[in-house]
Amino acid sequence: MSQNPVGSVMVVGGGVAEEIVSEVLRNAAKHGCDGTANIQIVVSGVVGGLGHDFWHIDVTDHGPGIPDSRKKSLLSGAFGEESRMSRGVVSNLPLMSLIAEQLGGRIKIEDRVPGDHTQGAKVVIVLPMARPH
Repeated sequence: MSQNPVGSVMVVGGGVAEEIVSEVLRNAAKHGCDGTANIQIVVSGVVGGLGHDFWHIDVTDHGPGIPDSRKKSLLSGAFGEESRMSRGVVSNLPLMSLIAEQLGGRIKIEDRVPGDHTQGAKVVIVLPMARPH
């Protein structure tokens, strides 16, 4: 895989993909420490094999983080109240994860600082690039 510089970002799913990114940003902003949100967004184009090119959108926050036990349930596709609770707030991440998969992408939740979830979360949104018409 090689990375390309980002110009305009066109993804499969257009407005639906925009909702995925918006939901991840809303969650990051909700969970900022001391009433502030320190969020970093990095977008990179990744050229994969067989003509499958993807955008990687990394949204990193400095909030309380998400324990490993919660990460899986937030992306499991389960839509019960228990699976949607994160840091005491209901999240739409399970639905967003399902939509990303339907578009040919995925969402991953990682620790901002590997191995220490208390230092914040990193949500990686991977969506297929749209081909210009």
